Amino acid sequence: MKNEFVPYEQALELKELGFDEDCLAYYLKDNKTLKLAEGYYIVTRNFRDNKMEYELNNSNFLFGKNKPINLYNLSTSPLYQQAFRWFREKYRLYGKPEYFLNDWYCFIINDMKEEDNSRRLFTEFPSYEEAELECLRKLIEIVKNK
Repeated sequence: MKNEFVPYEQALELKELGFDEDCLAYYLKDNKTLKLAEGYYIVTRNFRDNKMEYELNNSNFLFGKNKPINLYNLSTSPLYQQAFRWFREKYRLYGKPEYFLNDWYCFIINDMKEEDNSRRLFTEFPSYEEAELECLRKLIEIVKNK
């Protein structure tokens, strides 16, 4: 499960870039150990109009908004999919890892703001997870250099 979350260094860089969304995990200041939400109910069930509805219990479960909570200085850690969505929505950068050739992986970044829909291809990663992390690092680098 922990592999689904952005690593410590990239979580801090996202915070510096303005990432400020609710997350299910966090890192305490100067601590690279991922902290997952524990001991809270994730879902609230309600029976309305003869059907069951489910809602996240925001007040007790989500860590967040990259602000100190309970006197702790923390940095939230988004899921990879949440970070990629944030880059699409905020910066119009679409990045995705994918299979390339002969058991190698690549990632593609499209700048959706450019009229020619600029496309960058980066290849030769031995695993999907390595391509995913490198894609995130490259998205961070692109935004930092703008």
